[in-house]
Amino acid sequence: MEYADDDMRPPNFFIEENVGAAHNLLDIDQVIDLSPSKRPRLDHTNKVARGPTVRVSHTHILPDTDKGFPKKKKADETLNSQSTDWRNLKPSSAPHQANSDSSMDMFEDGAHQDNVTVVPNENEGSLEKSPSKSLQSQPIISSPEQEQQNLNGSDDEHESVQENNREPLPTASKQTRIMIPKESKRKRSVNTKVWKRNMASQAFNDGLEHVTSKGNLKAARVMGDPCRDNCKRCKGELTHSEREHIFHTFWNLPNINRKRDYISRHIKIRTPDTCHTSPECAKKTSRHYFFAVRGEEILVCKTMFLNTLGVADNWIETSLRKSGGGTLSPDKRGRHRNRPNEASLETVQSVRDHINLFPRIPSHYTRERSKREYLETEVNSIQRMYKLYLEWAKENNITKPASASKYRKIFNTEFNLGFFLPKKDQCEMCNKWKHAENQGERENIVQAYATHLKNKKEVKILKENDVKSASDKKCVACFDLQKVLICPRAETSILFYKNKLSLFNFTVFDTREKEGNCYLWTECDAHKGPNEIGTNLLRFIEKKISEGVEEFSFYSDSPTGQNRNRMIFSLYLCASAKYHVNITHRFLESGHSYTEADSIHARIEEEAKRVQEIFTPDEWITLIKNAKQNGKSYLVSTLKNEEVLDLHYLVDRQNWSGQSKSKIYWSQVREVSVHRDHPNILSYRYNFSDECSTLKVTMKQGQMPDMETFQFPLAYSGRFPLQKNKVNDLKELMKKNTIPSRLHAVFESYLNIAVPDQDDVDD
Repeated sequence: MEYADDDMRPPNFFIEENVGAAHNLLDIDQVIDLSPSKRPRLDHTNKVARGPTVRVSHTHILPDTDKGFPKKKKADETLNSQSTDWRNLKPSSAPHQANSDSSMDMFEDGAHQDNVTVVPNENEGSLEKSPSKSLQSQPIISSPEQEQQNLNGSDDEHESVQENNREPLPTASKQTRIMIPKESKRKRSVNTKVWKRNMASQAFNDGLEHVTSKGNLKAARVMGDPCRDNCKRCKGELTHSEREHIFHTFWNLPNINRKRDYISRHIKIRTPDTCHTSPECAKKTSRHYFFAVRGEEILVCKTMFLNTLGVADNWIETSLRKSGGGTLSPDKRGRHRNRPNEASLETVQSVRDHINLFPRIPSHYTRERSKREYLETEVNSIQRMYKLYLEWAKENNITKPASASKYRKIFNTEFNLGFFLPKKDQCEMCNKWKHAENQGERENIVQAYATHLKNKKEVKILKENDVKSASDKKCVACFDLQKVLICPRAETSILFYKNKLSLFNFTVFDTREKEGNCYLWTECDAHKGPNEIGTNLLRFIEKKISEGVEEFSFYSDSPTGQNRNRMIFSLYLCASAKYHVNITHRFLESGHSYTEADSIHARIEEEAKRVQEIFTPDEWITLIKNAKQNGKSYLVSTLKNEEVLDLHYLVDRQNWSGQSKSKIYWSQVREVSVHRDHPNILSYRYNFSDECSTLKVTMKQGQMPDMETFQFPLAYSGRFPLQKNKVNDLKELMKKNTIPSRLHAVFESYLNIAVPDQDDVDD
C-alpha cells in the first residue's frame, strides 16, 4: 500500500510524528519492551540537584535537531533529582519545544501515570519540591526492589505487573470532549510591550539596567550620597532609611509622567521679596525642594533632592517645563506627526479596495466555529497579492501605492482571510497545546488533549486492521469532499478578481482495489450537503454490491453538515435492509483525518498546476482521469440535478429518540454501524473503547415501510441559477475573450438557467 502521509503508516514505528503540531509524541504501549533482556534504558542529560534515588525503566526519545527527526538512545543510570512527590506527576510548565526531550510532558496524572516508588538516600532528610523543569519528561519509574523482581521474573509476569499498575488514559465521553474555540483574528494582537526598544524604554523609566538603542549598557539607578554634613538647608533631618523609602517610592511609580508629576509637586517656586543687585542681574524666582516625611514637609537642598531620587538636573527642568500651565503635559516622545513617508488615507483605502476584489471561499470544515474566509488556490501568499496590487494600482493611476509591509499589515489586522490550505496542515487542538504559554493554560486543556491523542491512535489502529482484513466480501473505503474546484482557471491576472463557476469533487477510495472513485457536479446541479454525499455513497455501495461485497467499513472526517448526521445514518439503515449488507462508519480525529482520498485530491491539484489552463467542467473530468500515471486511473462520474436523492424524507418520518432517556449527541458520535439481521437498529458509541449503544429507529406511525422496495424521492425540482455577481463576472470574462469564444456556449448553458419561483425553491 502506498502511504501518502505519515498518518497512514503502519504501526511498527516507535514515534508518531504529529505534522500539525510540529512535535513528537511518545507511544508508550509500542515503545516499551518489558522483557528483562531487552529492557530499555534512559538517557538523561539534564544536570539536576541531589535528591531521592529513583530507578527508571523507559525508552527516552531525544529529538535530533540537525535532521528534524527523533532518535532513540539507550543508557542505564540512576537519577539524582530534586526531591518531589513522584506519585503526583504534573505536566511541565515550560512551553513544549520540538527540540526538547519532554516527550511526555503533555500528560497529567489521569492522562498517563505508572507505578512510582521513591527511595530516599540514607543521608537525606525531608523531601523538597523540585522545579517543574525536572519533570518535563515523565518516565516509568519503579523501585530497586521491583527492578530486581522484574529481572528475576518471567516476561509474562513482568508484563502483567506493568499492565495492572498502569492507569488508563481518560475516556472520550461526551462530557470530556471539550470544544476549543478558534481565534476570530487572522493574526494574534501585536504585543508592543515585548519589543526591545519598548522594553528598554520601560527599563529606563523604572530605573533598571538596560541597553540603549546604540548598544550602550546603562546601569540601574542607585541612590546618591547625601549632601555635606554642614549643609545649612538640610541640617541632617532625613535619615538613611527615610531616603531609601523615598527613592524606592519614586522609582516604583508606574510611568515617567507620574515621576515628573512627583518632582514638580515637591518643588515650590517663589519670588524673592528683596533684590540686592541690579534689576538686570536679579534672580526672578527661587526654588525650594522638600520631601513629605513623617507628615510634614522637610526642606532639603538641591543636591540632597537629586541624589535622594537618583536623577540628574535635567529631570527637574523637564518636569517644571511640562507642568508650567498647572497641568502636566503627557510624554510626547515618539508621538510626533512628522512622518513624511506615512501612507495617506487614499493609499490605505486603495489597499482595502484591492483586497476586497478577491473572491472568498468559506471553510466547510469548521464553519460553525470560525468566521475566517479563504482565498482561492491561485492566490497563495500575501507576496503574490502585493505584486497584483502594484499592477492594479498602475492600471488605476494610483501615484503612491502602499509598501509591501503596509499591505501586509492591513491584510493581517483588518481582514480575517486565509489561503486555502489542506486541512491536514493544521490541527487545532495540537496547535492550542503547542502554543500554550504557561502551565495554567495547559492544565485547562490537558484532559482534552490526552483524549485527542488517544482517539487519534485508536482510530488509526482500527483503520489499519480493517485494511488488512479487506477481502472480496468486505470493502474498506475512505471518502472526502475536495475543496472547491473553479472554472475557468488560468494564470491571467483578471481571473484573480472574478467570481467563477464552482465544481465539487467527492472521492471514495477502495483500499483493497486501490481504486479511486470521483463524483463531480457543478454548483448549478447540486449543493454540497448530506443529500449529495449520501447519493454518491449509495451509488458506490450499489456498485460494490454488484461485485459481491457484503460488508462495508467507511472512514472519513467528521463535518456535521456532510458526513456525521442522521441523513447519512438513515441511508445506512435503508441500504442494509434493502441489500442485506453490514455497514460500519468510523470518524477520524479532527486535525488528523488525512486519508488516501486526500492524496487523490493532492495529485489532482498537482496535475492542475502542470496543465495551468482549465476552462470547463469537462476539462476537469479529463484532467482527473489522466492525473494518475501508474496503476488504475481514477473513475469519474458526474452527478446531475435530477439524480440527487432527498435523504430528509425518511428522517422526517422516523423516530430517532427511541427508548433512550438521555439525549444522543450525534455530532459527537465516533462510530455507527448497522447489521443486516437488524436493519432497524443503529449501533453507536462516543469512544472506540466503549461498548456500543443501540437505538431502534421506528417510523412515527409505528411501522417501518418495506425497505426492500423503498425509493428515496428526488431532492430538487430544477437546476440552480448562479448568483448575480458571478453571472456578471463570467459575462465580462467572455466579453474580453478571457474565456475562449469556442467555449462560450458551455458557459451560456449555466448563465441562462432561469430563476425558479419561490414556491419551487428547496431549502
